[in-house]
Amino acid sequence: MRYKKPFTLYSRKIKGGKRVFYYRTYDENGRRTFGKSTGETNRARAEQYVADQIRKGELIPKKEMTFARYAEDWWVWDKCSYIRGKLARNQNLTRSYADHQRTFLKNHTLPAFGNKYLTRITPHDIENWILGMKDSGLSDSSIYTAYSGLRVMLREAVRRDLLYKNPAERVHPPSRNTSEKGIFTTDEVKMLLSEEALQIIWKDDIIHFTANLVAASCGCRVGEIQALRGGDIKDGYIIVAHSWSRRYGLQDTKNHKTRYVPVPDRTAKHLGELKKLMGEGFLFSIDGGKRPVNYTTIREHFYNALDAAGIPADERKKRNISLHSLRHWFNSTMRGRVPEVKLRAVVGHSSEKMSSLYTHFVLDDFKEIASIQGEYFGK
Repeated sequence: MRYKKPFTLYSRKIKGGKRVFYYRTYDENGRRTFGKSTGETNRARAEQYVADQIRKGELIPKKEMTFARYAEDWWVWDKCSYIRGKLARNQNLTRSYADHQRTFLKNHTLPAFGNKYLTRITPHDIENWILGMKDSGLSDSSIYTAYSGLRVMLREAVRRDLLYKNPAERVHPPSRNTSEKGIFTTDEVKMLLSEEALQIIWKDDIIHFTANLVAASCGCRVGEIQALRGGDIKDGYIIVAHSWSRRYGLQDTKNHKTRYVPVPDRTAKHLGELKKLMGEGFLFSIDGGKRPVNYTTIREHFYNALDAAGIPADERKKRNISLHSLRHWFNSTMRGRVPEVKLRAVVGHSSEKMSSLYTHFVLDDFKEIASIQGEYFGK
């Protein structure tokens, strides 16, 4: 009887044009498994590499890996090797994003693919999965989130030589169907955040009035505003170094970078008043600076102010206006009037060019932005 080798060798062209030998073995059912690289460009050395694997008992897998086994630690903050690798390279990935993806993995992806072998997942399987989620009534944005998480996981499997190709890359991505971000008019912002509005619209609520004033006049995210403390308030600018998470408390900013944002006169005045009240603690607080006011409360006061300003709930929903709309208004107002690299530096949109140009903050560098801020939020 002819001897059958427990493996087969083949060459594959990799990046750069070099050909490397891969080997395939067989699982417990006699089926060929996914190819693994020997790292060798010479067939004889590749044969020797595989022989060494046989001698060490590491050639034939006891069982092919299921998707559930592969996904065991995925998106778990303290265990996922993908997350650890991203953070080690200072690449942007937040804990809340990881938690979000873990939830989608457990609720939508594992039920569909958990028992499948990793190497047996096909584009057809993924297409049917997407259609099934659509038929179940899941929103387009949720379907896209689930799909994008799976695509990242399978791409990482390719990088780790657990897959030859990523089947998700051959699937047309589902529609995100994200509605256009709502934006205020300049007249609405002036009406909502004038000095007169503090009493008439905000009922002398200095905390929530100023929080929204910072969003509109400085372009800060809500979590960044919640995280502001007394020591972050400087003469003519604020230091945005942290963001407040509803689940994890004080965190880095979204892109893990500290930025320095010019502050117009009226905003500076109200921040100064809060600093006198809270000292070095959290400025937007109802317990003396120990902990910032929560997001839900900020949103509730924001919606109440909109109602008082003549922008009721039905109009708000139709225009897709949210807390983020004030930051969006700031960004839109500045765009085209100041250099893009400076705008990115202030609003915290990541840019390698921006990072290299603005490693040190000088207030005069942002005089264009300060001038425009003064037009709307001056003395």
